[in-house]
Amino acid sequence: MSTTTLQAENTFWMRNYMYLKVGGEGQFFTADIVDYNGYKTEWRASAMAIFRYEPIKRYTLMAGYRHIVVQGFKTAAAPSFGATYRLVKNNLLAKLGVSRSFRVPTLNERYWVPGGNPDLKAEGGWNYEAGLAYNGKSKNWKFTGEVTGFAMQINNWLQWQPTNFGYWMPQNLKQVLSRGAEVTGSAAYSLKTFNIKIDAAYALAIATNKETYANLPEIVGKDLIYTPSNVASGGVTVGYKGFSLFANVQYTGLRYTTTDNLQSVDGYWLLNTRLSKTINLKNISIDVWAQAYNITNNSYFNLPYRPMPLRNYRAGITLGFNKSLKNNK
Repeated sequence: MSTTTLQAENTFWMRNYMYLKVGGEGQFFTADIVDYNGYKTEWRASAMAIFRYEPIKRYTLMAGYRHIVVQGFKTAAAPSFGATYRLVKNNLLAKLGVSRSFRVPTLNERYWVPGGNPDLKAEGGWNYEAGLAYNGKSKNWKFTGEVTGFAMQINNWLQWQPTNFGYWMPQNLKQVLSRGAEVTGSAAYSLKTFNIKIDAAYALAIATNKETYANLPEIVGKDLIYTPSNVASGGVTVGYKGFSLFANVQYTGLRYTTTDNLQSVDGYWLLNTRLSKTINLKNISIDVWAQAYNITNNSYFNLPYRPMPLRNYRAGITLGFNKSLKNNK
């Protein structure tokens, strides 16, 4: 498979706090592989304009427009708008965004054998988000945090679904509503050759099927399959004189496996760790590392009846060559 891309853009500054960026892109895809059952081609083109206005450092306004043309699909307009405002000096930032999304099915989604669906429609809808972001410092400490709420209403949502023939096939869902929130935070401390970083993240995402093409009222209002509503992670990284120790815990919540939400796979926790030592020589860096996955030996499933690996290990050595090339004079 090969891709040819032609791209151009330019920025016009109207003032030192205001500019207009315009550009265009064209792509041509060719694929001659057995899994597509023949030679496939596709061209895509788009033109965009982005206007940014920042009269003072406390707030920024952005407006954008992208026009998209794809072979075999209707043209689409994708406008966007965003704004930020600094509430507390440079530490706390409020943000707001509205945009229209557009996604054409990939060649794999349309032509892969078996499972490709050449009758797929393009996905499109509106995305909304608002949130707060924090950055702070205190002596040797750095702190970051972000809270974002979002909502998306997407028509013709593309989703791979299992079939009765043993393979998966992408289908269009007439309308999907996804909403939720994301929270992230970190604290880092550094002193000479010692450093430590603690980070955590949590995402709540509820994606429900609002309308269907088929007459299946039992799946309207139900969560999408294999989409967990709750995902969380946390980790600690400690470094000292080239040594690094990392430990991470991850949680993936319950996921429904049928569109009527009558069957599901349970949520699970995973604990992973990594120990490494970096040795810097004159022109070479050597990274010796060892990793352990699923330390607590949990039995868990991503798909029904397909167990994932229990406790397992990896180790290796990574070499990096840092010698710079100098022009001969």
